[in-house]
Amino acid sequence: MTSSNFEQLERDLLDAIAAARDPGSLEDVRVAALGKKGRISELMKGLGALAPEQRKAFGQAVNGLKTRVGEALSERKEALREAELSARLGSEQATLHCPRARGLWRRGAFTRSAR
Repeated sequence: MTSSNFEQLERDLLDAIAAARDPGSLEDVRVAALGKKGRISELMKGLGALAPEQRKAFGQAVNGLKTRVGEALSERKEALREAELSARLGSEQATLHCPRARGLWRRGAFTRSAR
């Protein structure tokens, strides 16, 4: 695989990560890239078929790609989590009053208990 193929694969994966609009679709992208039968995992499987002098450079390139995609996934996951939290906080309302306890403030509540 040439460096332009690596670059194209990285662009495709990063575009798919950026296009994910919810955690479920982001997980689908993660599995497609890094899962057992993912695109990057398939590249790692082909590492053994290379000549020893090519293996080092190819392995470094694949590991770098895997790291960059993993970081992009983490950042997008955090951004989606923050967006979900801010949307939820914007739609919820908090009640900030404390209801009084019934019975304690009635007239004579303490005097009756003292008897």
